[in-house]
Amino acid sequence: MLHGIFLPLMKRVKIGNLIINEVNQMKPKYIIFSILMAFVACTKENLVINSPSSQGGDDIEIEVNLTIARADDFASTKATVKNAFADDDVVFVFFKGVVAPKYLEMKYNSSTDTWKSTAKNGLTSSDLSDAADKKMTAIYLPYGSTATVASSEGNFIFSNITYSGYFLRAELVDYTLEGGILSGTLSMSAPALTSDSDKLIHFDISGFTSGHDYKLYQDYVKPLTLTNVSAAGVISKNEGIMGAAITGYEDGSMMSFSGILDASAVGSAVDYQFSIDDLTSSTLYTRDAGTKTLSTSKYIGIGAINNTEVWNAFEYVDLGLGAKWATHNVGAETPEEYGDYYAWGETTTKYWVYSWSNYKYCNGQNNSLTKYCNNSNNGYNGFVDNKTLLEPEDDVAHVNWKGIWRIPTETELIELFNSCNREWTVQNGSGYLLTSRILGHTDRSIFLPAAGIVGETGRYISGIYGQYWSSTNANYYSFYSEGTDYLHQETRAHGMSVRPVFTSLNSVSVLFDNDHTNVPVGGTKSLKAMLNVENDGYAIEHIPIQWISSNTSVAIVDDNGLVTGVSEGVATITAICKGQSATCSVSVLFIENGHIFVDLGLSVKWATLNIGAENISDCGNYYAWGETETKSDYSWSSYKWCNGSYKTLTKYNSNGGNGTVDYKTSLDLVDDVAHVKWGGNWRMPTNEELDELRTNCTWLSLTDGYRVTSNIEGFTDRSIFLPYTGYREDRYLYEQDQDDYGYGYYWSSTLYNSYPQYSYYLYFTYSGLSTSWGNRYIGRCVRPVCP
Repeated sequence: MLHGIFLPLMKRVKIGNLIINEVNQMKPKYIIFSILMAFVACTKENLVINSPSSQGGDDIEIEVNLTIARADDFASTKATVKNAFADDDVVFVFFKGVVAPKYLEMKYNSSTDTWKSTAKNGLTSSDLSDAADKKMTAIYLPYGSTATVASSEGNFIFSNITYSGYFLRAELVDYTLEGGILSGTLSMSAPALTSDSDKLIHFDISGFTSGHDYKLYQDYVKPLTLTNVSAAGVISKNEGIMGAAITGYEDGSMMSFSGILDASAVGSAVDYQFSIDDLTSSTLYTRDAGTKTLSTSKYIGIGAINNTEVWNAFEYVDLGLGAKWATHNVGAETPEEYGDYYAWGETTTKYWVYSWSNYKYCNGQNNSLTKYCNNSNNGYNGFVDNKTLLEPEDDVAHVNWKGIWRIPTETELIELFNSCNREWTVQNGSGYLLTSRILGHTDRSIFLPAAGIVGETGRYISGIYGQYWSSTNANYYSFYSEGTDYLHQETRAHGMSVRPVFTSLNSVSVLFDNDHTNVPVGGTKSLKAMLNVENDGYAIEHIPIQWISSNTSVAIVDDNGLVTGVSEGVATITAICKGQSATCSVSVLFIENGHIFVDLGLSVKWATLNIGAENISDCGNYYAWGETETKSDYSWSSYKWCNGSYKTLTKYNSNGGNGTVDYKTSLDLVDDVAHVKWGGNWRMPTNEELDELRTNCTWLSLTDGYRVTSNIEGFTDRSIFLPYTGYREDRYLYEQDQDDYGYGYYWSSTLYNSYPQYSYYLYFTYSGLSTSWGNRYIGRCVRPVCP
């Protein structure tokens, strides 16, 4: 812990009964800063406290010696945070037993290296001297923050805070009034977070223009705002939406951004990629902040942008045109390097032979195009797709550089050459220096090297010609050392240079195809979040999306939107991009061969739908017992397993008087409609299983059926719905009983032995339920089960 002593030069200021001296502190010759930031503000001030024992209201001068120091050791994080006080940094000191909103404000002045202390909201000498339990606490607001402090239920309520980042606080500690000295130490630490696993993250970023409105977006960080502090030193905060914009604050040459890092996103190391919008100039920056080791429960990190105009780690220049232009070609590392050569619509290089024989989108010759063809004479077997603009997957700038980088259109190439002064020059190689003529951008330029072209016999005319692909109609822009430049159409199979561009990412909206989907327990499903990006169709795949599950015990989701079902239940999956979000409700269910079931704790699992039904209230299809297809007439004359009457049964018969005897008492799987239609382990329930459902569940009568809820311990939150179905006989559907109430009929797979023309079924009305038996030819509904 560092402690410093500052010799005060005092000037008295009287506020009520409390007289506080402005203190001029001498700068120490040096202050040691390690990777953790330790700062000290040790003040000696004279307060004048009205003493009840003094005669005639004389004041007794009391010296104040308050030490402020950092207590936390962040060395293991290798973090650097604000390492010096700046103008108007504020420390608020609160005294236990002193009624809110009275407090002491200490504000720093860098030009004089002093702290100006002010008694706020009527703080008086008697407030301090009369306190029975002499304890104090403090809050530090960095970066010239301002705040309004009010009171509510004994707490100090903060509002109008201009900085929403990290807040240092001191635990409630003792102060003393002994020997005419008011003294104590305020050990500042990181604020109390929601849990010990949360991380306080902080970016100090260099290279930005002063006076601009910067917002940082980091998918796993949410903004943090201080709301109040109790007299016991407890901070209350508002934590914003994950991925929402975090306001930047100037700190000398740095911009500072702070928030809470989602603990679930943190491993032993995290690569912090973030993007920053300059809302003042509509400029977008992005950068990888590097790998950080997280070995403490609270974390402060640092990132840096050293070039003021960077997108996805590739530098660009804003020439004041519709597109921002990269400073170098694809495959190059400097502006003057030629980079790689690509055939139009291809995304990989070749070994010095670029011809129709090895072109990706043709069948070996120029009149056999297989993509991007608007003339049947040029298409393979008359192929035409009328595509004139490269799709993102065929755009080498987009594929290689990702983000919203792409090949410029022919319009953008023409705009570049028409809006810039062109100068043939040598910049470690020959090429065109293009300097903007747009007002406010005339100090900016890019260099296009004359890289030539690669054809069937290798590279030629390099150093003399520059030829750059557009994304439109296989057109390219050519320039020549003698000053000629023009838009031209070239053999698309030849290899030429690519200079990427992007247009500003102005706004993003996020949405899903559907707001609900099902995932099996132990299974996976990939969710696709669609991003609508204003004025740009290239940003769909590669703008970072943060994925969050509301209940990881039910479903987890990875960085690519792949959801894995963990246990039965419902979870909300949220996709966030640049502060915008969309949600999809995911039901994690037990699924057998594509069909959902519910485990009621019984001997078998029960399907949620009838055979042929599309929703839980749908009756589905009707089947005669042992048949697997529907029909229009349900009678003995049309029954599959007889010759016109119940006395001529041909299968499933234990009575010789009823036809052919085979003594089968339950359905073979080939005659089980649940197994035939759904496959897997699905089958019709036995009579015993129907009876188990009837006796081990609570049946709640509803308007259109029964809600059947398990009574088995551990499963009482699970249920299925069985709709009233009626039955079919002859050519009629009987949906209601004689009292006009609905009723349900559901087949079992079990034959009634004594009378094999009958089979068991489940029967229920609004007033009760039972298992019974009836003619096999009747059309009844089927609710499948599986082991």
